Amino acid sequence: MSAALTPPSAAGPASELPSPATPPRLLMTRAEFEAAAEDPGTRVEWLGMTEETRDGEPLGEVWPRFGFPEHDGLSNERKGFALATALHSRIVTNLMGLLIAALDQDVWQIDSQALEVVCLTGRRRFPDVVLTRLPARYADHPRDRELVLLNPSVCIEVLSEGTEAVDLREKPADYLSIPSVTDYLVVAQDEPNVLHHRRASGGNGANEPSAWAVTRTTDLEASVSLAAPAATLPLAEIYKRIFPA
Repeated sequence: MSAALTPPSAAGPASELPSPATPPRLLMTRAEFEAAAEDPGTRVEWLGMTEETRDGEPLGEVWPRFGFPEHDGLSNERKGFALATALHSRIVTNLMGLLIAALDQDVWQIDSQALEVVCLTGRRRFPDVVLTRLPARYADHPRDRELVLLNPSVCIEVLSEGTEAVDLREKPADYLSIPSVTDYLVVAQDEPNVLHHRRASGGNGANEPSAWAVTRTTDLEASVSLAAPAATLPLAEIYKRIFPA
């Protein structure tokens, strides 16, 4: 799985990357999506409108985060969504502990998995870990006024089998579209392997287009250095109690 965690310059043609050709799909009207978003028992990412309709109503595609059984009557197409693993949970916990210890929490806010971020691609994502330079700014939401984040700084995703293609193909552009985001990390869970996207140019009102500079780190004795905050994340700590140093 994580063999795909290779910088684009070394990865060969895009066709060699994992393809999201046949992911399970869940289609909702905008009203259904907003109802699901207000329900504290469900969380869904809005991926954008499709050309499909149901009873004359336009349908958008969404990605369930949690609270959706395999079959719930909303769609007979949607099944097989990946669930989090123990390793995934442990890596997220390690990242949170590492960042809490490293950062001044009067300057940086550290959140895990619950916050929705607004991408200028039109999509909304839920990073596994997200750092925000305070003050954080939020969009209005009927259930929680601090739920939809507008100005994340660092987004981190831990790969799962069901989300690998999306994390590698779609989310780099999604997170790059947010001017405040300086770093995007993709962390494998089956081997020490971290793909670090660091904003190389543009953004924040610059005239030149934004781009990612991408590097891969696989050595447990090495570290990943974020652009902002100026924090260093040792792989040995990211993968603590998962792989021997």
